[in-house]
Amino acid sequence: MTKKIIGLFGGTFDPVHLGHMYIAEKLLEELPLDEVRFIPCHQSNLRDPSIASPQQRLDMLQLAIAGKHKFTVDDWEIKQENISYTIDTIKHLKEKMPTASLWLIIGADVFVKFKQWHRYRDILNYAHLIIVNRSGYLIRDYVSTHDILIQKQTLDPELLEQSDHGSIFCQDVEPVDISATEIRRDITNNAVAEKLPASVYDYIQSNKLYGIT
Repeated sequence: MTKKIIGLFGGTFDPVHLGHMYIAEKLLEELPLDEVRFIPCHQSNLRDPSIASPQQRLDMLQLAIAGKHKFTVDDWEIKQENISYTIDTIKHLKEKMPTASLWLIIGADVFVKFKQWHRYRDILNYAHLIIVNRSGYLIRDYVSTHDILIQKQTLDPELLEQSDHGSIFCQDVEPVDISATEIRRDITNNAVAEKLPASVYDYIQSNKLYGIT
């Protein structure tokens, strides 16, 4: 039986925006993923608390993926009601789906802080790492994690399918100039609506999030 390949897309998603959706869609096109699973954290250990509540961020994600059959939302971290650590989530998913291959998706800007993650060395014992990257940008600029790339990077995505974990692959995706921070700051600007799924923008207005009155 062919193993299922699941892309894990974690984050605060405060709020989820079209940049997140674009990245997920491009990875589905470029890589042999059967599913992209969005995993909103309850609280990151490396970021300030979110503005929207965990339930509101979960609601917005569920609205954003409606009708997209290869997108799912996983509420496990939300239900823990504690600091969210990626290693705990991946171990939980591996126990739940032992035959699946888990591919953890992170941005190049996040990878620079990878060594600050809780038990970061253990993550590659359970999953592959997919770094969303602009061509030539990652290796040149991120000296702090260069040693991990030297040890673990593969340039051939087909090699990822030959094992369940342990490799890093850098996937070029044309950058989208959308930031959740800017959306929260400028939510009353009508132009912000163009950066969000319509259902998410309506939810933000209805729930008066991010300063809307």
